[in-house]
Amino acid sequence: MSLPHTPLDVAFKKPWPSTRRGFKLWLLAIIVAMKGVGYLRGATSTSTELALQLLTERLHVPLQACGLMILAVCAFAGFCSYCHHGRDRYGYMALAGFSFAWAACFLVAPVFLDGPGYAIQGCLSWLLIGGFVLFCAGDADPQQIPRRDGR
Repeated sequence: MSLPHTPLDVAFKKPWPSTRRGFKLWLLAIIVAMKGVGYLRGATSTSTELALQLLTERLHVPLQACGLMILAVCAFAGFCSYCHHGRDRYGYMALAGFSFAWAACFLVAPVFLDGPGYAIQGCLSWLLIGGFVLFCAGDADPQQIPRRDGR
């Protein structure tokens, strides 16, 4: 099955994606990237650091590196949002997979590492983001119906 091709002058005519699915992916990538910028700037509380004990203490990954990882995934999803309907699925998969993996990191601390119990709230918020990404990924663009009178 061949995927339809969108010419570059049509795809990048506006600064935002031309399809509804692409626009939703673009907005979700911007929202998640804001969280990544917060991690990159180091503007996190000690409660977030305690909730992410798996990454910070066990795997020795600083939160700034986590912020860069979030920004890389969001940049990939933002690039995929400009692709045609068949190719934006890679951005949706990357963003959903990352949010579910990040939720798992929040879940490991209270369950296995005797971390704070409020890390469950972070887990639930990232699961909500991942669920919303999957919900938007299942939405189809409306088909353009040709009009009889040429409008």
